[in-house]
Amino acid sequence: MKKSIAKKIILMLSLMFGLTFIVQSQEVAKDESISIFNEVPDDGFVYEYFVNFQGSKYNFYVSNILLDMDDFTTFHYRMDNYDQTEGDINISKDATASATDLYNYFSGGEVTLDNQTSVWLSRKIFEEIKDKGKVVISTDKSSPKTFKVIKAKNDADKYYKVLVDGEYEYIPCIQIATEDGSQEIWITDNPNNPLILKMFIGFSIELFFVNTF
Repeated sequence: MKKSIAKKIILMLSLMFGLTFIVQSQEVAKDESISIFNEVPDDGFVYEYFVNFQGSKYNFYVSNILLDMDDFTTFHYRMDNYDQTEGDINISKDATASATDLYNYFSGGEVTLDNQTSVWLSRKIFEEIKDKGKVVISTDKSSPKTFKVIKAKNDADKYYKVLVDGEYEYIPCIQIATEDGSQEIWITDNPNNPLILKMFIGFSIELFFVNTF
């Protein structure tokens, strides 16, 4: 009889603590929910990247953005490198729509791109990544390479963590890489803003801060 009462008490306590654990777990999950950032930039945005180019490290700033994936793209850039390089990039309507080459080497002044995009991928490249899971891109004026989508191993791999106006937020992203792993690119998962978030192509560039005002 005493053993039976003891078992009932243990069962009741288990249920009580089990319920408490479930409630606490739900609260933790709610507290740890991430803040998603997937905004299309306007001319008030500034993207700040960190660059490591052959051992030379500096920041790269993208501002004065006019982005329209159905038309053309323009932006101003500035580097805090030794030469304090800055300039303006104009990406034509045709290039915004279908270019498969990237312009990654900046020497200052104003440049108009008719067959390349820069900082953003073209609409064609983004659609092929989404529809086919692979795409051919030329990143450095050399032979084009096939990039394939890297499947996310966990939820964390689906997002790119970045400071937005001083607070950490998470950008939905897609990772692609060459078969030999020599080049990798992270892109915003947004057809209206296929922004390059991070890239390793012989040098590295990584977005670390977004200012929206």
